[in-house]
Amino acid sequence: MKFDKNILTPIIENLKKYSNRNAFCINDKFYTYEYLGNRISAIRTALQQLTYSNKNIGLVVNDDIDTYASIFAFWLEGSAYVPLHPGWPLERCEEIINQTSIELIVGSSATERFTKMGG
Repeated sequence: MKFDKNILTPIIENLKKYSNRNAFCINDKFYTYEYLGNRISAIRTALQQLTYSNKNIGLVVNDDIDTYASIFAFWLEGSAYVPLHPGWPLERCEEIINQTSIELIVGSSATERFTKMGG
């Protein structure tokens, strides 16, 4: 299975083809493909302005549109995400960060727990 052909290309096509349709429903709130595409573009732009050499990016995983948009943005930028749950013990998250040599952590939480933060 080719990731670009089977995952990324259909996502990009859906963003264009179904812009007014709902892409996600999170906590009873609907988000269109257009909105999702705009968030993905904004996150990609922010990533392109940052300096980091490791393609593994820490992602504080929340149940929100920015978390899902971040996943797609990372993939489109050729990066992978390493999930960091906001409810996990901080020591466990720091262990994961060190094991994967993460230089950049992205999250949409109201408060930030991590010192290596890029977005």
